[in-house]
Amino acid sequence: MKITYVIQLPSPMQLPESAKLRIEIRDTSLADARSITLASKALDSAAISGHTTVEGEIETDSGIAQGRQTTLWAHLSMKGERKIEREDYIVTQAYPLIDGMKVVVRLNRVAL
Repeated sequence: MKITYVIQLPSPMQLPESAKLRIEIRDTSLADARSITLASKALDSAAISGHTTVEGEIETDSGIAQGRQTTLWAHLSMKGERKIEREDYIVTQAYPLIDGMKVVVRLNRVAL
């Protein structure tokens, strides 16, 4: 599965050097179970600082089994960590995927 993404940031931000944007394709088929990461990509602060959108492609290594639900997930961490913390930005809605599609997602600030 190959997806083209456009990630919208709320405004152009000057990010700390430690910041990282993680983009993932996840299998979210199982209702009460953790999602499975099928593909992931990370961008450092230099690639996203000062921009309002980030565009690119992400691809899984193999095909997706028939009937599986996949979604795009993104997390902009100010500290570059996988843990979601206050002041980070995350996707707050599901973006179901179809192979070859272009998806536009918006990141929202975490307010814990």
